[in-house]
Amino acid sequence: MWNVNYSYDGRVKGPSAHWADASLGGRARWHASPHSALKIRDVVPTDRALYRCRVDFKVSPTKNHKLMLHVIGK
Repeated sequence: MWNVNYSYDGRVKGPSAHWADASLGGRARWHASPHSALKIRDVVPTDRALYRCRVDFKVSPTKNHKLMLHVIGK
């Protein structure tokens, strides 16, 4: 098992605000509305990992969250 990182910088506008490990292959995206969420498309068993999500804000402290993703396959 490994760690996967995704980062969103709220101080930056446009696609460069998002950064993700190459293992996600462009399948992940953070959405702020209606509820903050990291969405991963086409999940595969190898996506099982400890995910760390970091969000940098303009006037608030940076937030880090960790979540273990278990993938249950057929």
